[in-house]
Amino acid sequence: MEGSEAIHPDKLGPISMQEAWKTIGSFKALEQQGDVYVCRAERGGAAIVFLTEDLFRIKFFTGTDLDLTTTIAIQPVQESPASVEVQVEESVDGIKFGTSTLLVELDKRTFGLTVKNKEGQIIAEQKIISFSPRGAANAIFEMPTDSHFYGLGEKASFLDKRGERYTNWNTDVFAPHMPEIEALYESIPLMIHMHSGLSYGLFLDNPGRSDFDMRSHGIAFSIGCSTGSYDLYFINGPELKEVVKRYTFLTGRIAIPPKWSIGYHQSRYSYMNQQEVLDLAKTFREKNIPCDVIYLDIHYMNEYRVFTFDPVRFPDPDKMLSELRNMGIRIVPIVDPGVKKDPKYPIYREGVTDNHFCKKLEGDIFFGDVWPGTSAFPDFTEDRTSKWWLINIASILS
Repeated sequence: MEGSEAIHPDKLGPISMQEAWKTIGSFKALEQQGDVYVCRAERGGAAIVFLTEDLFRIKFFTGTDLDLTTTIAIQPVQESPASVEVQVEESVDGIKFGTSTLLVELDKRTFGLTVKNKEGQIIAEQKIISFSPRGAANAIFEMPTDSHFYGLGEKASFLDKRGERYTNWNTDVFAPHMPEIEALYESIPLMIHMHSGLSYGLFLDNPGRSDFDMRSHGIAFSIGCSTGSYDLYFINGPELKEVVKRYTFLTGRIAIPPKWSIGYHQSRYSYMNQQEVLDLAKTFREKNIPCDVIYLDIHYMNEYRVFTFDPVRFPDPDKMLSELRNMGIRIVPIVDPGVKKDPKYPIYREGVTDNHFCKKLEGDIFFGDVWPGTSAFPDFTEDRTSKWWLINIASILS
């Protein structure tokens, strides 16, 4: 006798329905909450806050609830910025927000956004933003004929991203890294747009999957996200250096790197043993070719267990490191945060007993298959886990 499983919806074949993307509707009201300007619409709204005269945040949302928390990408001091003098002018058609350097115009009918400089030049123009029933968002921007695009993290393509499309979703791609690959290891949702002698940046504060498409629309480009918030930061230039400077003001700046780290780095997949690494270093010195760093990929590890050396291929890592240091060469070993599931492996045991690994909602450790096979993954959202990881990094290089 068949039960309800016999008529499970999936057994009846796929149900094909087109998702109806919608805008948030037309303007309803303007509210000011401290330094935040909330523009309410029929099905959502947009919140605008100026962090400086040249940098503002606009967060689009659906429904009535507004959450202005940021991700950890934003420096804490920037979550509560100093007050910026903003002139607000409301008319029948729109609202204008003015600082000493920018004029931001919001269209009441479409919630389109136009950013101008004080000379009246259009810097950026977001034409429309729409949302899917499942929470995805997509915005369309004007793309002048002389547009050039830069940024977006590690991409295997051209410096200028015009005519390309990229997905920000960290992906381990074993295939040859050709320009056609749209996602790679490192995703940074910052895009710098240059046109008409102007530069500005758009930073999407969303750690989920996002798409920057400068290919599909011809006269426009789009920014979309599959989940999470459409939380955008506009970063004015007009020079590219000023965009980068203001972006690092927003997200943080690195310490001054050591001199050797900006020298020549030699890397490939992969150096298979200790002698090969030493021979390589000696060849650089014999041929008087500058070299400051040699990279070790996954083959230095013992069966791909992070924080180990293979006892056969790299029998005396201390001696190797000492010889390289005497030649003025440092080592950068890959540190893969996939910890092999092996009860005899100390790092795995520590991660389990001290609760350092990512877990599912039900409390089970999340496992995935990477280089070592079945592996657990450190939960770096916990500060104590980051400290534990750093201690192990120091131990392997000490």
